[in-house]
Order: sequence, then structure tokens, then C-alpha cells
Amino acid sequence: MESKNNYSDQEIEDISDNLENYDLNQAVRGKFYDKYQALKGKVPVTIQTQEGEKKVILHTIKTQGILDLAGNLKAKIMSDLLAGEYEVTIIIEELQTMT
Repeated sequence: MESKNNYSDQEIEDISDNLENYDLNQAVRGKFYDKYQALKGKVPVTIQTQEGEKKVILHTIKTQGILDLAGNLKAKIMSDLLAGEYEVTIIIEELQTMT
């Protein structure tokens, strides 16, 4: 009989048997929660650029913008980022209509 979580009965039995090998008596629930919250979304990643490898923190900001004929993009950004200069990569989502 298959369980709701797509594990077979044998797999569940194996997992249950393995749990007996862990001693959770000293475990502290939420021990790293504050540290996780402080780093959430701010973990540096290494990226490759034409100038070489660099560590950056990537932010995703979803907004709407207006691109004029002169190539100027106007967008209002709602974010917790501080005012300042940033390197920005823009991905434009162009809606496709089915014809």
C-alpha cells in the first residue's frame, strides 16, 4: 500500500528504523531561527562575470515599469534595499498573445 507522501511502506519502515539511531534529547527547537531570519535572502553567492568571480547577494524585486522610446525605464521599487548605487540585471517578461 502506498502512503500519501509517495513513500512505500518499506521506505517508511526504513526511515522509522533509522530514527532510532538519533538522540534528540539535547535538541533545541528553533536554535538557529534568529540566525536564519537575519540571513534570510542575504546569503552571498559566487557568480562568474566577464571581470572574473565575485561574491554578491542577489535580490529579486518584482515591479512594473514603463520603457519609453528613448530607452529610459521608469519603475517604482518597493523594497527594503537602502538608497544607493547597485549593479542591476533586468529580465523583461513580455506577454505573448496566442494568435
